[in-house]
Amino acid sequence: MPAFPDPARARGRRPVAAALGAFLLLPACQALLGGDGRECATTVDCLDDQICAVDRGRCVPTTGGRPDRTLDATRPDAGDATLEAGLPDARLDLRVPDESVPDPPDRDLPDLRIPDVQAPDVEPPDVLLPDAGISDVYGPAGDCFPDAPFGTFRESAGAPVPRALCTPEALLWTSTDADGLTTLMSRRGDVERALFTLPPTAPFLASGGVVLVEMPDALRGGRMGVFRFDLAEGPGAMPAAVLPAPVDHWHATRARGVTGFVEGDETTSAVVLLFDDNRTLRCGEAQHRQWGLSLGEASTAWFEQPSAGGAVDLVVVGAHACAPALRVTIPPGVEEGDRLERDGTALYWLATEAATRRRRVHTFDTARPGIGPRPVNAEGLGRVNPVEFVVNDGWLLLSAFDDRAYRLHLFDLTNGRKQQLPFAGSARAPALSGTVALWAQQVGGSPWEIHYGRLLTR
Repeated sequence: MPAFPDPARARGRRPVAAALGAFLLLPACQALLGGDGRECATTVDCLDDQICAVDRGRCVPTTGGRPDRTLDATRPDAGDATLEAGLPDARLDLRVPDESVPDPPDRDLPDLRIPDVQAPDVEPPDVLLPDAGISDVYGPAGDCFPDAPFGTFRESAGAPVPRALCTPEALLWTSTDADGLTTLMSRRGDVERALFTLPPTAPFLASGGVVLVEMPDALRGGRMGVFRFDLAEGPGAMPAAVLPAPVDHWHATRARGVTGFVEGDETTSAVVLLFDDNRTLRCGEAQHRQWGLSLGEASTAWFEQPSAGGAVDLVVVGAHACAPALRVTIPPGVEEGDRLERDGTALYWLATEAATRRRRVHTFDTARPGIGPRPVNAEGLGRVNPVEFVVNDGWLLLSAFDDRAYRLHLFDLTNGRKQQLPFAGSARAPALSGTVALWAQQVGGSPWEIHYGRLLTR
């Protein structure tokens, strides 16, 4: 779009241009007014420093020496110059050649004021106008922040730590206002929507255009429930409980065509697979506790421990099934409530080391079970104490409690090297997409902010 002229700058140039024009015109005007104005038919009838303006029939002075021909202002090749020797407002065309930059013409600027038109009364929709400075935050094909390597996306007015996800369907994040109300927001292209309110610390995930949220169900006496919301729904849609029941549901996960979660009460639990065609499977050993459910395209996995206590096993079964079950003995240190993270066929989790009391990231590749579970080795990873992490496409992003603050660490698991991200203060709520790392950041007593950084191209 062409830029409008800047009135202030244009006004600032006019005095300079006027002064310069007056300086250049002064000798010509003095000479012009100093001529005797004698009658002539040709330049021969005039003095040496004059020429004949035949259309006037008068001699007029020239400052550049006598020309070889008679000046005829009516001829096409005479240009736009106008010489009116006998008038005090005589003008000379002093325009410079085309190869130089001309001074802007001294003309009135257009009136750029917006007409005073009364806008019609319209009910406010749930679609919000984008803030200035955050254009192109969600590009084509689900590419978040395609035009900047890193930066700040949003500031949260409330105390809870905000969370953000970049998905192929939309950019999602939580926003808490000054009154403590937390809303899940979405952005696709230039359109922002306020989807629904949720508890400030409620876990949520998104997969294939489906958002799953774990939060209390008011219709079941406040029992923890798993709620589903489809991003394709129009304005006014609300999340619905996936399977209303008088028990708690937690550790929700999602794969193509199926939602998984753990169901239980104070004495028993089970893994529930709820398919989009309303089929339901319940898995897991009786008299055992299950948690940390993870669904993949080729397998389903969870932690399991006898209700009376004892060793924790990693259970791996076929995709969307309860059998055959592979029980993997894992090192101690997994705590009830820990989650499994998945990157392709590899599973990741945190476990506490008895000697150091630090948590370590462990992994098990379901495609190569013979290797067994093992700690993840990467540059400097063994010296940090992670509290939360995510993995995606060979990247490991974690928040670790070091030096009385939560620090952000990024590792490339394909080569074991640590990568740098521009962060300061404390960093929580790490998230990864194929191209972007997201996290919440707080410096001193300032509000939490959502930051992002582009991942390096391998």
